[in-house]
Amino acid sequence: MALKAEKLENLDFNSPTFKQQAYSWYEKLREEEPVHLTNIGGSDRTWLVTRYEDVQAILKDNDRFAQTKSALCPFQHEKLPESIEILNTNMLRMEPPEHTRLRRLAAKVFSPRMTQKLEPQVKEITQKLLDKMEQKEEIDLIRDFALPLPIEVISDLLGIPEGERTKFITWSNIVITGILNQEKMIQQIDTLDEFFDYISNLIRTRKEEPGNDLITALIQAHEEEDKLSERELLSMLLLLIVAGHETTVNLINNGVLALLENEEQKKLFMSDPSIVDTAMNEFLRYYSPVEVSTGRWAKQDFVLHGKEIKMGDQVLACIASANRDPNVFEHPNQLDITRAHNPHLAFGYGTHHCLGDSLARLEGRIAISMLFERFPHLQVNISREDLRWNTDMLMRSLVQFPVTLKG
Repeated sequence: MALKAEKLENLDFNSPTFKQQAYSWYEKLREEEPVHLTNIGGSDRTWLVTRYEDVQAILKDNDRFAQTKSALCPFQHEKLPESIEILNTNMLRMEPPEHTRLRRLAAKVFSPRMTQKLEPQVKEITQKLLDKMEQKEEIDLIRDFALPLPIEVISDLLGIPEGERTKFITWSNIVITGILNQEKMIQQIDTLDEFFDYISNLIRTRKEEPGNDLITALIQAHEEEDKLSERELLSMLLLLIVAGHETTVNLINNGVLALLENEEQKKLFMSDPSIVDTAMNEFLRYYSPVEVSTGRWAKQDFVLHGKEIKMGDQVLACIASANRDPNVFEHPNQLDITRAHNPHLAFGYGTHHCLGDSLARLEGRIAISMLFERFPHLQVNISREDLRWNTDMLMRSLVQFPVTLKG
């Protein structure tokens, strides 16, 4: 897509136009200004880093970067509502040794073996959604398939009644849109408090009446005398609900879109089931579900590619750009579902690598495979130019995804 005659210093990263042209702008940024001062989140000292080597380094660097701004000056940090404070103390925001401790406890529940046990359940949920779609000619793939699938999976895991599951969509959207702009989250604090109260009540119920669900498993997870506190448990469940379903929705939608935009790759995907795992990696690289990392804050002054980063500056690692860096990926703007060398950063890197990546892959693999098996003539029913991406910078997610099912 051709870029408009706009200078890098005038880029509005929160505009629909930018999102439509993002990969072309990332290419320009990598070449001309790999460390760029931005308007993301309303901060005047936020840097966007776009080259793979730098993004990878930032994601694993706990010496130069703090996961929260309050870690730099805890006694001077503004007082936030309790629910936001708890949300900010999730594993993504913690540093070793606390992060190491929490991850070790959570890993006892989020194991690859646990994920594999979920395969029949994910297939059953997918089958039911496809059956509902069968009688229709056109659907919104987000509303009718990609969004309800991970919501149903995570709700089953948590033991949440069917009538209460749609609440998580509203609650999750508030968190996602507020991660890079905390003012937005504060404006909807009453609704966010409802989210926290609901999860807190679930925790209390499972403590009194343990069940065969994820909340009970997390409550019971321990290592010698160490176990999760109630605050830690609440924060972890919030992270699971939000990050777990948002990334999977985007993986499904973006993977389907990538195939529909590349007919030969779609034919290959449908004809050779053995390459499904390689294809998942390519979907994650090509249209990364997470556009940029959550913020890191500089612990010290340093210079990166000629830019003076000051202590307290926010730095965002652009995962989407790194995953198209030609210094790492051959023909990075081409979809290649047989790509063998694919060290993408879609699930992060280092100590903060996503703990739920195996579950997201499982859901994505089953959903996209079964969708094209049932509807091999699936097509987008609007022009590529009319597809709209959400302007929220954290995620690469479509606003709507109207498709024709039967060609």
